Amino acid sequence: MNTTYSFQIYNSTSLLPLEWNSLADNNIFLTREYLEILENSSPVNMICHFIGIFDKEDLLGIVLTQFLFAEKLESFGERDQLGIPEQTEQFIPE
Repeated sequence: MNTTYSFQIYNSTSLLPLEWNSLADNNIFLTREYLEILENSSPVNMICHFIGIFDKEDLLGIVLTQFLFAEKLESFGERDQLGIPEQTEQFIPE
């Protein structure tokens, strides 16, 4: 048996193949419409890729990947705003 599988990575939902939704019919989170909303409202530290898996020219699988970059996260509150000297002063006796 000799099959030719390949994949294509799409960086935008506008580039998805027309038959994409035919494979997402049982999962709303993989539909083109949902992915467009995700693409337009995702946080700054998230990058989405949409992957089509093909057997020759036929789309037979779809995948969503989400990469999160922790270094792009904002501070989590007042504790992160304190400098090291300010934090340690309370523990050093006078």
